[in-house]
Amino acid sequence: MPRIINCHVHTFTADHLPVDYLPFRLTRLLRNPIVRGAAERVLRLAGALLETEVLTRAGRFVRQAGQASQKLAFDRLILHYPPETVFVVLPMDFEYCGMQPPPVSVERQLAELAGLVVEYPGRILPFVPIHPERPDLLAFVRRWVEERGFRGLKLYPPLGADPRDSALHSVFAYAEERGLPVISHCAGVAVRSRRLSHGQALQLTAPLRCLEVLREFPRLKFCLAHYGGTTEWDKCLQLGLGAVADRQHSWVDDISKLLRDGGNQLYVDVSYTMWTAPSRYSYLKVLLEDPAIRPRVLFGSDYYMVDLERRSEKQVSVELRARLGEELWERISYTNSIEFLGAYGPPK
Repeated sequence: MPRIINCHVHTFTADHLPVDYLPFRLTRLLRNPIVRGAAERVLRLAGALLETEVLTRAGRFVRQAGQASQKLAFDRLILHYPPETVFVVLPMDFEYCGMQPPPVSVERQLAELAGLVVEYPGRILPFVPIHPERPDLLAFVRRWVEERGFRGLKLYPPLGADPRDSALHSVFAYAEERGLPVISHCAGVAVRSRRLSHGQALQLTAPLRCLEVLREFPRLKFCLAHYGGTTEWDKCLQLGLGAVADRQHSWVDDISKLLRDGGNQLYVDVSYTMWTAPSRYSYLKVLLEDPAIRPRVLFGSDYYMVDLERRSEKQVSVELRARLGEELWERISYTNSIEFLGAYGPPK
């Protein structure tokens, strides 16, 4: 049985989030285990009493983000997978989003992650978070790639990182030259720069926003994470949208067209999107029957964000595997990932 490569997970903690990321200064308080436990119980109870999943999910977020270290977060993650599974870990750069700086800098976050690479040999493939406002961004990227062995780049447009920003040009050129893969958030806006409205953040995130990048760097391995996200998949499946004639245009359509057009190294991952509604598994299987799409889809979970849902990481990955069948599962969880990661992935 081939190894599994999970191409989209997170291990950041409350110390890596802006102090004002959560209201009422909860972000800072999460570091206190007593406060964290109390906050989780209150939010969970309030969610049950008010019959709202928002507060229940917030309680689970409190539990997860309150982990004392990335190591503890990773130790929880690996319990859900076979021991040979490899994980692409995606840090986040919150230092240029108009919020108060995180207690722990991105540099320290990445250094801790580099230590885990040594502690768990062959299990962690860390990416470098990129933001166009970071001074000397190319030098920053080169240092973590060439000196510390990081395996790719992570872009999060809602934080104000426009893929078309000229400050990213040299970084994308470097990545294309070296075969370094890039993963860019492409779903709804869970968190955004305080300088952007929700609509502005969505505009930066829309899949067609990357067209200029794909045209200018046709050999750049570029992944649109989440394949458009849950809301866009629901549009595509007409969930709650009435008659077929009233169906709204979705990002899933745009992304699928980009994949079918070919002529680039575009990929997608299905992280989080497959976790909230089993009804999406069947449509993914239909999409994978398309020979232009099948080689470009990657398995990812978006841990620990998926742990905010009622269904566990292990449960969903097993269900998805059973629904797709072994051939398609191997394709998205290993074969495609090896091609996407190239020289920066695990040995074939």
